[in-house]
Amino acid sequence: MTDKIRLLMIFIISQEGIKDQDRKRLVDLAKMSFKDQKSIENLFYLGVALNKGAKAKKVKKDVKKKKKRGDDVPFTLSRYVPNLKEILEAQAQNQLDASEFPYVRDDPSITSGRSGSVSASKPTSLREGSKQPRWADKDKGKKKEDPKNNFQGARIIVFIAGGMTYSEMRSAYEISQATQRQVIIGSTHILTPADFVEQLASLKSPAASV
Repeated sequence: MTDKIRLLMIFIISQEGIKDQDRKRLVDLAKMSFKDQKSIENLFYLGVALNKGAKAKKVKKDVKKKKKRGDDVPFTLSRYVPNLKEILEAQAQNQLDASEFPYVRDDPSITSGRSGSVSASKPTSLREGSKQPRWADKDKGKKKEDPKNNFQGARIIVFIAGGMTYSEMRSAYEISQATQRQVIIGSTHILTPADFVEQLASLKSPAASV
């Protein structure tokens, strides 16, 4: 049933809304329950127009045009590229918009330009010298890893509140391979298609009593 709901959602979104009688006919043919219908109706709260010609709920949208991706040409019509991939690419190239993603500390480009002892000073590490644990040298005699698997540059860490999808996890891996940067992605949980439909059905419903 989840696949039927998702297909109907995709159809409504791609058509920018359908006639109310057509939607009811499709729902009846799919034998959807009231909860399943609620999942479709609640798309309205995500800015989707359900009825043809009706205005959807106003939500903040990114008006920037997506750039054409050469690496996604074979999957243009079959694979969805999440926005996270473009964000990670911009971060890897130091082109992320600071107004949308502000620094929680001082801007590194500003702090690196400061003169004096502040820029010259470096934090000390307890791992240096005699304080380095003995187990750190256990791989000393082993064969080194393939150089292409060695990461370069600063580590990129991204956390998504509310759940991440498998496509976003794939995007993090692809950016890591393309830029040779270590990308660590985490979230509160993994959001599957079935979970998305389930949560969409309860959207705008009163919170359950604890």
